[in-house]
Amino acid sequence: IILVDDKGGWTESHIKDSVRSLIDNTTYDNFEIVISTTINRSAEMPQIRTTLSAEEFPEIIVVATKEGQFSKLVNAGISVATGAFIALIDLDLNICTSNWVELMVARAQQPGVGVVGPKLITSENLIHSAGLVLRYDGPPMHSHQGHLSTSINYFGHLGLASNCCALSSEYFVVNRQLFEEAGNFDTNLPPLWAETDFCLRLFTKGYRHIFEPGVVAQFKTPIGSTEDKGIGEESLSIMQERWSKLMISDPFYNPNLSRENGWHTLNNFDVGRYLPHIHR
Repeated sequence: IILVDDKGGWTESHIKDSVRSLIDNTTYDNFEIVISTTINRSAEMPQIRTTLSAEEFPEIIVVATKEGQFSKLVNAGISVATGAFIALIDLDLNICTSNWVELMVARAQQPGVGVVGPKLITSENLIHSAGLVLRYDGPPMHSHQGHLSTSINYFGHLGLASNCCALSSEYFVVNRQLFEEAGNFDTNLPPLWAETDFCLRLFTKGYRHIFEPGVVAQFKTPIGSTEDKGIGEESLSIMQERWSKLMISDPFYNPNLSRENGWHTLNNFDVGRYLPHIHR
């Protein structure tokens, strides 16, 4: 399990609580925890590791990089991990499904499967992500973002395991061998683009990615909008050059549906009129 400390603002108490919560909400016990952080932050980690180890938690490994860039932290964390399967988990997530390892690894072990991701919900009990939907002129959309967490929505999509081109690295599981086959996260791209680029590299090698709604995780604090995550024209140009065919026509998204958002509504459908609870 890789916990990426790319926010820079987590306190020692927050990191300890996050690790404790992860352990308490995981029934499977044969795993290690890797905290990937910066050199500046790493001075605080020995005390965290000592405290948690004294509480009989699994082995905790700390790896530090000079810079706090997301992709560099992910790559560094995976480079020291020894498990057959890698789970990337955001430090701000609370795992709501205790047998998540068994469910997600069972999917990831199937032939032809690349990345497996859960249903992510916000602290306000709305959908944050149920997979990513590609589009050519902007960053990928989080599928069903803003819908009620209890909804099954478009043709029951939120209640059924389904294929998609990419998944959010805020929480996903992948076979370590596949990570090495696809190569590291691109350090020239911000998180949303880096995770999409990684997933598409596997997708073009013939691997399908699975959204697993049976696993749920909830953010503890409010989430900023996608527009706040450093997604610029340069990154968009890089992705268009690499993946234009897929970005123009996501094979898992109906071309008659809107690409203004990930709500699976018709192009001429006024979402705000019929779904007033959705945050525009």
